[in-house]
Amino acid sequence: MKIRRFRPEDAAGVAGCIVELQNYERAIDERVLPGEAVRGWYLDHLLEACAAQDGTLFVAEVEGGVVGFAAVQRRVSNDDVDECDYDFALISDLGVNERHRGQGIGRALIAACEAFAREAGMRWLRIAVLGRNAVARGLYERCGFEDRQVVLEKPLAAE
Repeated sequence: MKIRRFRPEDAAGVAGCIVELQNYERAIDERVLPGEAVRGWYLDHLLEACAAQDGTLFVAEVEGGVVGFAAVQRRVSNDDVDECDYDFALISDLGVNERHRGQGIGRALIAACEAFAREAGMRWLRIAVLGRNAVARGLYERCGFEDRQVVLEKPLAAE
């Protein structure tokens, strides 16, 4: 397994990972768009976000094929008006193809993102997870992430 920066020739492999991640998350929360609905534009969105906020896209490669990815931005400004002004790094997306999960690839992608953020002198690294995605949350906690804020939601029945 090799973790490296994204190259244009990785586009199809990363798009496949994005589709699989979307479908996995859609099984957890029906509001997540189906993978095929984002295939054509989501990678461009990630690359634009990385370019705008001093970020990069890492890929995990196994036997010459892309099996996972992580997008990290390292100049995200805090916009909470009741806190001091500071920047943090954000892992906006992380996905590993199902048949390669449990092999340390997600952990290696997180480590690459963390090193990238540290290079820029960032003091905080954030990642978000769907509340019911226990597998991803467990990985993030094992990598040292802790709750900072928790957003609670209540579905409202139609009247």
